[in-house]
Amino acid sequence: MNSTNGLGGHIELIRRYAKQHYANDYFDVIPVMLLAAQMSREAEHQEHKDELFKASRIQDFLDAIRVSLVDYGVIRRSQTLLGSTVGAIEEPNKWVTKELEAYQNLTNHLKNMHDKFREGIKKESRNSQKYLQQQIKAVFKDAFDAIQDFAEENWDTDENNLKSRW
Repeated sequence: MNSTNGLGGHIELIRRYAKQHYANDYFDVIPVMLLAAQMSREAEHQEHKDELFKASRIQDFLDAIRVSLVDYGVIRRSQTLLGSTVGAIEEPNKWVTKELEAYQNLTNHLKNMHDKFREGIKKESRNSQKYLQQQIKAVFKDAFDAIQDFAEENWDTDENNLKSRW
């Protein structure tokens, strides 16, 4: 009865399965032998029909169902209703959760790309500004360097020639 391969082990396996997949194990497990119950109704086993029926434990099973219906019928109906509602909601919920995760990943990726682009734009803006300043300095340096030579070459030139040479 209590070994893993015995009846107790099978009952425990049923309870673990129910708890794992249905989140409850609040029910009686009644082992029955359906073959013995069927044989008790067959003509060829009529001389042992009472023993077969009793050994089948089918009556214990039927009694447990009657008691369950009388004592717990209302709650069982609500459990069935709630269970089917949970089942109908669970699959879409899993899908939505999976899609939400995918969209969050995409959102994070886009934010990272946005940050990289923004940093790249700032960097290029700084580089462009530095380049422009260097170019302006080079132009003015050339102009300042040319002023000395121009002044030395044209210091004694009259105003009209100075304007044309300038």
